Amino acid sequence: MHISNPWTDKKLQNWQGYRETRWLDANGRLLSQPAQDAKEIQVAPLAVYSLTYPRAPLMMIDFRSASKTKRREITQRASDEIVSGVLGLSHFGNWYYYAGNALYQFVKGRRGSAVNQAARLDAYSEFRVGLSLNTSMKAEFRKELQNRIQSVALNPLDAPAGREIASARRHFDNLQRAAESGEQLAVRIDKDRRKELARFGESEKQRLAWSAFHVATLGMYTRRAPKRQNNREILSRNREIETLMRYMKLVAESGDRPEVVYPASDVQNAVRELSNLIQPAVPASVRRQAVRLIENVQGATQDAGIRNDCGVALAALEMPALPPKIVPAGKPRPEVVTLSNSRTLTETK
Repeated sequence: MHISNPWTDKKLQNWQGYRETRWLDANGRLLSQPAQDAKEIQVAPLAVYSLTYPRAPLMMIDFRSASKTKRREITQRASDEIVSGVLGLSHFGNWYYYAGNALYQFVKGRRGSAVNQAARLDAYSEFRVGLSLNTSMKAEFRKELQNRIQSVALNPLDAPAGREIASARRHFDNLQRAAESGEQLAVRIDKDRRKELARFGESEKQRLAWSAFHVATLGMYTRRAPKRQNNREILSRNREIETLMRYMKLVAESGDRPEVVYPASDVQNAVRELSNLIQPAVPASVRRQAVRLIENVQGATQDAGIRNDCGVALAALEMPALPPKIVPAGKPRPEVVTLSNSRTLTETK
């Protein structure tokens, strides 16, 4: 957990930082409010961890060392800058160094170290946003957390959370005034929606080709979906599919037994919703990607419920919907038999 033993720390014996009063009953159980014969104790926070960082909790705040987290960020970033900027090592000329460093980072990450800089920044951002919107904790404790997480920022251009919220409110007010002033905003939103609809399910080659054509025409042509009455419904469905597929990708990349990192009920609901949203009108590339993600989750998990739901979803996604056939009179009707692996076969009596 990257934290020192608090029972032998002399700082806690003369703690001058934030503390709260709690109560214990006669059996040593924690009480939410004072009661008769309850024992009053003083508790101090030790650390704050992010549970969204992959593989291991990420320590973001150490209350006994204000600079510990910042020193870690400075050290990791400084090492990268020295290698590329000062020493001038390149991936082609000094491939052996980067190969050894990649192996070292892999082993270090498997042992629980936070080596993914992008994931760390995402965890810091999520914590700052959640802390700004939280109104259930005590104001004094929330202010203490905001001051400590702000000290981790290394970019001098980063704005405090309060300033970012005020800026977001001003942008929202400007957006409301633009919506009330005329139809230009509605036209622009419609174009953006149809552009997003056209990009759904595109491969990298297709996206590159259309982007090159857009640049070649000096921006005069932009690929958009045609105007339809149900564009908003289709766009909403596409966004739900993309959100679920991003979640399934995180689950699949969490390693063996993803049900330990992500709640099994959430994974099962994601598999079911994704299977229901993949309709025949959805591009084949999206269907193949969804099948691949579900197969990866099914191969990694050991939870029986998740494996069963993955099997049902794969059977539904891999069997295209067929038009109904008219059975002539006098001929036996087909009977659908469900097998144990959630596949379906058609047998004729």
